[in-house]
Amino acid sequence: MKRKFRHLASFTTVLVSLFLAIASSDEKTADPATPPAENVAAAQIFKDFAENEVAAKAKYGDKVIAVRGIVASIENNGGGAIVLLNDGNAENVGVRCYFNEDQVKSTAELKKGSPVKIIGIGSTSLTIDYKLSGCRLGELGDN
Repeated sequence: MKRKFRHLASFTTVLVSLFLAIASSDEKTADPATPPAENVAAAQIFKDFAENEVAAKAKYGDKVIAVRGIVASIENNGGGAIVLLNDGNAENVGVRCYFNEDQVKSTAELKKGSPVKIIGIGSTSLTIDYKLSGCRLGELGDN
């Protein structure tokens, strides 16, 4: 019985280590030399997915996109940060923007309720929030 427990404990340790390694691996930050394929308001992404999910996946998925919105929250994420953008709605759903460790300093200046443009790599699915990874800050005046 003790031997089974040791094997189970070892197996669990390996699984947890593997999960943490995968979860902590950073995707590359969106390349500043790559112009965004789309420049869109956070709320528009949800409208596009509601109207035609296939078209929205083709428009935003796995592409560098620029998203404009209002900062709803700013959180730590291990070595990185997560900024939630929306259109100022009280429901606090929106575009969840994942910043890698090399971009965290740029998020320190952000304030809840402020307008911002974030550039990142769009996902191909929409759950409660839309995920934008490898994020960096953009300039609101830029297209």
